[in-house]
Amino acid sequence: MIVLNKSTFHLADNGAQVMLLNTNGSTIDSLDYASSWNSPNITNHTGISLEKRYGMGPSTDPLNWASSFDPQGSTPLEKKSNSSDTLPPPTAINIQISPNPFSPDGDGFNDATNITIAIPSENEEIISAKLYDLRGRLRSTIAQNQRIYRTESYHFDGKDENGTTLPIGLYTLVVESSSSIFKPQRLGVVIIKKAR
Repeated sequence: MIVLNKSTFHLADNGAQVMLLNTNGSTIDSLDYASSWNSPNITNHTGISLEKRYGMGPSTDPLNWASSFDPQGSTPLEKKSNSSDTLPPPTAINIQISPNPFSPDGDGFNDATNITIAIPSENEEIISAKLYDLRGRLRSTIAQNQRIYRTESYHFDGKDENGTTLPIGLYTLVVESSSSIFKPQRLGVVIIKKAR
């Protein structure tokens, strides 16, 4: 075990394990060091510390580590020298629509669909989900400024803003995050009439 605040702390060998332990001895975080995590632009890594690029990012991801750019070589208890402390924004919200197509004709078979929205983030997001027809007209609001933590499902019965069943056709579901961290997502929703 290596005790912090010790000036001789260093990692010389690939595969050396670093563990962060809680006061009760349980592991908070750990990783196996690899010298390739250092910046290739620095030839002598002596006295140069590694910094996590994103504090909440995974410790085991080599791309989440970089050499310190601080002139002193390290930045203990200081703001990191190479990046901000936020995760890079994920590009998309995961949306599942099932069944799709569906037929809201009241016969008891596929009369509604479930829209499941999953946020690839540990943070709560405020989202809106709206259904538009092919002319771009808003036909139904599935969710408006709803708080989501990780996953939420919505039951959609195929009705418009006035409670009238939508006609058969292709519609576009648009899901947006109010924080603008995620790109708006657009998915096709098909309403059909079951053949008799």
